[in-house]
Amino acid sequence: MKQSYITIIVIVLILLVAGTATFFVMRKQSHMLQNEVRSDLFGDENAVAVYTDLLGNPVNLDSFAGKVMVINSWASWSPLSQSELVFLQTLAEEFKDAPVVFLAINRKEPKEQAARFVETLPNISSVQILIDTTDHYYTAVSGYAMPETRVYTKAGTVHSEVRGTFDSNELKNLITQALEAQ
Repeated sequence: MKQSYITIIVIVLILLVAGTATFFVMRKQSHMLQNEVRSDLFGDENAVAVYTDLLGNPVNLDSFAGKVMVINSWASWSPLSQSELVFLQTLAEEFKDAPVVFLAINRKEPKEQAARFVETLPNISSVQILIDTTDHYYTAVSGYAMPETRVYTKAGTVHSEVRGTFDSNELKNLITQALEAQ
């Protein structure tokens, strides 16, 4: 009987050690992956832009360094994108005096198709519309649902992500938290 307890305790200790080691290894790999994704998305000022605005001008995400970034993945074929973009405009107006930039990155559609869709929306001039014809952003962040929104800190790290539609109050709180993050 006593030997059974000792065996169980040894097995539990081995599992705890193995679990702890696995946790730290996975955590380190996750941070490395996040750094790779950050480097892949933001690069540096000399990086080749993979995004353009609706006029075809190249845009690098690193040009928004030092600001909280709210990035929404959208497409004209997604029925939820219209309301998401309108909500982003409302939030952009609320945060107009804060160091926050609102970006909407189109998923793999021609610039002309995205522009036609944007023209059907009410004024969304405070949201910067970007075109990503290769789906680079969505792939780099392992996109899962449409639409998706990520909030980045001023340092360019992911603060939070919302897969699927967001609640505007929830997103407002996440942006406020990201502004307060160091």
